[in-house]
Amino acid sequence: MHPLWSVVEEHAEQLERLYCQQANVRFEVLSDARNPGLLVTVPLAERGESVRVLLRRKEVRYYLVRGGQVLEADHADDCVDRGVYLMLAELASES
Repeated sequence: MHPLWSVVEEHAEQLERLYCQQANVRFEVLSDARNPGLLVTVPLAERGESVRVLLRRKEVRYYLVRGGQVLEADHADDCVDRGVYLMLAELASES
């Protein structure tokens, strides 16, 4: 966890807001010795679907898990909670 601590500290307020505002948010430590990461999973209404955020030292990447596929989102927002809500807004506009 030590190599990942700076990433957690950098995004702590946004992660806490997301955790408090969304049900069943999960955090998972990805233990890659050279490039550790934190995976944040926000479940969607449909079973098995979610928005995932991968946080690493100098990157934030967003993914949509839908129909058994993992699709990388084409936007990058360093503000984790805002990035998740932008994805949720995009998904809502598809309906």
